[in-house]
Amino acid sequence: MIFRFLFLAIALGFSPLAQSQTSKPAKPPVKPASTGPVATQEKVYRSAMELNDLEQATSAVFQILAINPALTNWKDTLCLLYHGRGLYYQSHKLASEILQKKPDDVTLHEVRAQALEGLGRYPESLSDYEFLIAKSNLSIFRYKTAALQYMLQCFGECEKNIDAIIANPNSDKEVVGLQVEVNGTAQMQEVPVKAAALNIRATIAIDMKRYTEAEIALNEALKIYPDFGMALQNMERLKSVAQP
Repeated sequence: MIFRFLFLAIALGFSPLAQSQTSKPAKPPVKPASTGPVATQEKVYRSAMELNDLEQATSAVFQILAINPALTNWKDTLCLLYHGRGLYYQSHKLASEILQKKPDDVTLHEVRAQALEGLGRYPESLSDYEFLIAKSNLSIFRYKTAALQYMLQCFGECEKNIDAIIANPNSDKEVVGLQVEVNGTAQMQEVPVKAAALNIRATIAIDMKRYTEAEIALNEALKIYPDFGMALQNMERLKSVAQP
């Protein structure tokens, strides 16, 4: 049980959430300059973003919206700023509000999915990830879905997504950031999604005492990424539990 919790916390990548190279929500854009008080706050916003001061940038966007609520495109920026600061309740609320008017916005669905994940509302997060799977051919979204399904013990659905990831010829080209503890120190690894999915398959197989299947999956994962810390730890676990 302890191992399962550790696997989930790492696999889902809480604070920051796991990101792929291709699916990371966009950085808030620099808006074109306006005039008057709005222009002043836009200048503050741009200066804050240059310094990566997301708190000050958030304050500037609040001021812009207070001065001119009709500038609704700034709400998207505010949502992304909340997300970048790890304020998942706020980013979820705002993404949901904007999605009522822009229901097909892929970036906002991803923001909401990750926000719900960060809030521990995993079943709700799944619906957004399923939308993202339908809108793209990115294996990263299937991986995030599979990781959540594992946590929710929906093993059948989880393994179907793992099968789809393995069948995708591009899944070894996409990467996901996973945190692993080495000698008491947390390290982030950029792992091919296919290898990460094979590790989930191995974890399920170990839980269900299907040790041969687990070994095959781990060997395949380590063939793709030999330094994959989670798979190496899983291999040690497999050796300990599979002893006669």
